Amino acid sequence: MQGMKLVMIMSLSLVLAVSCSYQPSRTIQVRLADVHLWEWRDAEPMWYTLVWYDGTGVYRKTIAKTVRQVDIRIRSGRTCIFAAYPLDSLCPMGGVYEPGDGDALALSFEDGRVADVLLDVVSYNPTLVDSLSFHALEKLIDDDFDEDALYNAFLDGSLGDGRIPKAKTFDVVMDDLPEGRYLAEDDEGPHFDVEHGQSITVRLRAGIHRFYNNSKDLVHVVALYPDGKNSYYDYRLSGW
Repeated sequence: MQGMKLVMIMSLSLVLAVSCSYQPSRTIQVRLADVHLWEWRDAEPMWYTLVWYDGTGVYRKTIAKTVRQVDIRIRSGRTCIFAAYPLDSLCPMGGVYEPGDGDALALSFEDGRVADVLLDVVSYNPTLVDSLSFHALEKLIDDDFDEDALYNAFLDGSLGDGRIPKAKTFDVVMDDLPEGRYLAEDDEGPHFDVEHGQSITVRLRAGIHRFYNNSKDLVHVVALYPDGKNSYYDYRLSGW
């Protein structure tokens, strides 16, 4: 009799373990809907690093130059966050998949900054985005929102108390740049031309900004800090 009870208990434990570990999933098609400005300028597709949170963990996948859409398996009933980074580190396309959104998600540069912040929130505490309504969040931010303010609103629980403030902007002077046309990462710019010995002043929000001069195979990087101070460096980029 005791042997029968033991078998029944072990069988019940196995059923419970399987039930608890089973998490229904589904496959969605994730598409890179935009073209990076530098891709368009050089008429050469870039490779991307896709990073996503599927409701349980964060994953990465390299997307080859010739690929514009991939099938990704996600947990059903979970809010999932996606960001696709050109050349692994440039400002990403992004998007958020919510339960009931269907079988496809189009990523855009318009939603890239938000997705990037949300992945930072996930790295701190994933539960903060588990019940996120992206459509509601979009109503709280402008195109030039302050990324740190959005991040902190998640952490201190103030999200929803009001609109996320806009980012502060500062004038940045650039000297001694090689001649040529400089294209910003963002379609909106600022883009500018430099002649020999010319000093250029642009207005930027705090953060990292990259400007590509394809005639010189050069990327000029400006790191602008919240107090208005900045640093910069250059690196070579001859194709991708």
